Amino acid sequence: MSAIDTDLQLHLRRSQCIDAFVAIEFEVSAINARLCPGHDSELISQKIKRLKAVAASSNYSKKQRATVHEVLPEIEAILPLRHDLVHGTLSVLKAPDLTIAAFVNIRETTKLGSTARLFTASSLEELAQQAKTLAARLRAAAEKPRTPQPNASTEAS
Repeated sequence: MSAIDTDLQLHLRRSQCIDAFVAIEFEVSAINARLCPGHDSELISQKIKRLKAVAASSNYSKKQRATVHEVLPEIEAILPLRHDLVHGTLSVLKAPDLTIAAFVNIRETTKLGSTARLFTASSLEELAQQAKTLAARLRAAAEKPRTPQPNASTEAS
């Protein structure tokens, strides 16, 4: 694989991560809009905090709430990675057998230095998959339980 291909792989993986984080934000926002409308412009961290405070109700079961509360800390754990991917510049660092994407988040830079977050293409891919899975778990938790449809054979009885 050429150096350009490796650089493009890192950019592609970053883009996939960002898309996966957008999916999480979409699901968090959708649940918030249904349960506590009027807070559309809040940051995702504020929406998560708001969701943690929502009590179970007739349109938000204890089971749904428990599942959402199980997923939210996992999302919070990877949000700092999202911040660095979105707000950081990507620099490609190369060693003989390793190419790494380094993200320097402008918000984490001081006059005394910067902190970089380092990823390989495979770790970016893993992060994207983790974020997609968390979004899917939120989506499933937010779905209203389906009421069983009567069976045609039982209706005829």
